[in-house]
Amino acid sequence: ALGLIVLSGFGPGAAASEMKQRKNILLIIADDIGTEKIGCYGVGAETPPTPTLDALCADSVKYTSAWAQPACSPTRTSIMTGRFGFRTGSLTPTGPIPVHYDVEGAPKFLVDGQVLSQLVKVGDFTAKEGSPLYYQTRGEKIPFKPAFGTGPRPDETLLPELLRDHAGYKTAAIGKWHMADGQNSGEAGLHSHPNAVGFDYFIGSMAGGIENYYRYQKYAQGEDAGISETYATTDTVNDAINWLDRIDDDAPWFMWLAFNAPHDPFQKPPMELISKKSRALDPDGITAQNANLYYDAMIEALDTEIGRLLRNIDRDNTIVIFVGDNGTPQSVLGAPYPSKAHGKGTLYQGGVHVPLMISGAGRSSKRDSRLAHTVDLFATVLEFAGVDIQSQLLDKPIDSKSLVSSARREWIFADQKGVLPTAFVDEQALRNRRYKLVVDRRNETMHFFDLEDDPFEASPLDLANLSKKEQKNLSSLKAELESLLQP
Repeated sequence: ALGLIVLSGFGPGAAASEMKQRKNILLIIADDIGTEKIGCYGVGAETPPTPTLDALCADSVKYTSAWAQPACSPTRTSIMTGRFGFRTGSLTPTGPIPVHYDVEGAPKFLVDGQVLSQLVKVGDFTAKEGSPLYYQTRGEKIPFKPAFGTGPRPDETLLPELLRDHAGYKTAAIGKWHMADGQNSGEAGLHSHPNAVGFDYFIGSMAGGIENYYRYQKYAQGEDAGISETYATTDTVNDAINWLDRIDDDAPWFMWLAFNAPHDPFQKPPMELISKKSRALDPDGITAQNANLYYDAMIEALDTEIGRLLRNIDRDNTIVIFVGDNGTPQSVLGAPYPSKAHGKGTLYQGGVHVPLMISGAGRSSKRDSRLAHTVDLFATVLEFAGVDIQSQLLDKPIDSKSLVSSARREWIFADQKGVLPTAFVDEQALRNRRYKLVVDRRNETMHFFDLEDDPFEASPLDLANLSKKEQKNLSSLKAELESLLQP
């Protein structure tokens, strides 16, 4: 869909009385959490106790067919720009790529003479941009330049710029950023990126993850803010509350609240934030076999701290959006998915099907099964703020459709291309109400699923034995995908 951004409504010069007609907007992004980990979705058999999210869910429009991109930076960029990854170039996580190597017999990558592989066995190192990189198959060594992950390019128009400059919102980004890179940081420098794209205030971490939830590097307003020794989830909420306490109330505010949790490293949270069952965990006893227990405990702590934040805001005057940035990590993915290999970093449902709830927007709480995507939050937030997007002309295509007023989507899309920790990927997925197509360009393969009969993708349909209805849907999805990807 093409769209024209019409900057209307309340600009910076609007009267205070007019500005207060706009609601505050709190966008909460949880890092690495699929629908099967949120009890109110009824997907997972065993979910951690999350009373705050349960209450929010009961007071929200709960979207049950929402997709994100399969990794963090691309999802965040989709929200910021309202555009799919193949348009913005944000197709894998930003920054240097940690790569695992030394698996005999698998297709291999070579970086600086070291063997890399699609599978993890032993060792790891970082393949920095500019390293000579080769793909080796059938005894042939083929050089190629990987698409290292990028954030939004300098020529993109970002959500907070529109909110601040054309709707008069005060804007803050709190917590994890992970969208700054060498291409978009400019003269202001890497750590100033949030402040360069429309955020009045930024405090948090810049990279994709933190080394330790109890000790991590922070930045504030483009400057080194030192090492935090406050549990990261608690620290993020402290920063959010501190910002809200400092601003006056003559204008609405937008907060991009991006938690690190429950992204690894999986660690036991402080005792006061978790359930009695999780308090029994040994802080030093994590193994590959019990990592899911620590992951669940981190979700409990996240829920507790979100509750503290919500008690400190004016709920009657605030729209609250909660979304996951991608599915659950493969290492802790469980039932109902048939394989751990269906999680984060893949285009399986376990990698892209995420919780999405919107509360306080004047709509009654309900279950909404419409197809939705994180890219749609761009138009949705702008509509809440009074910035109108009309489907006419624009120098760049806008893929975002408002969840408030737009017609229902006929399909949703996800893609990834570049170097991941375990593979080079180039794939796209497109689904309609019932069927889903996944195309792997690297292997020249295609998988087709019936999500009504097989919602967790235990087995793709046999392409040689499709019914007329299945064949019609496959042909339609293939045509739609190829049309979408046309330059």
